[in-house]
Amino acid sequence: MKSSAKFVDPHADQRRSDADKTARLRALRLAKEAADKEAADRTALEKAAEKAAEKKARQVTQRRPKQAAAASPPSAE
Repeated sequence: MKSSAKFVDPHADQRRSDADKTARLRALRLAKEAADKEAADRTALEKAAEKAAEKKARQVTQRRPKQAAAASPPSAE
């Protein structure tokens, strides 16, 4: 009669718990990286919007004197 014995790894539970811990930590790290990237993108978008608003404001203030000079009636001397 032939009997086959199964090899039982005595450290299987430890390896499984280590793998689970690694998976949880990786998921947390990926979530944090995604949140950080979202925050950085939002900040960059806000800065770009501020720059565009400043540029538009500068253009408007530069145009006003020319428009005011053209709109005023010529003085009769």
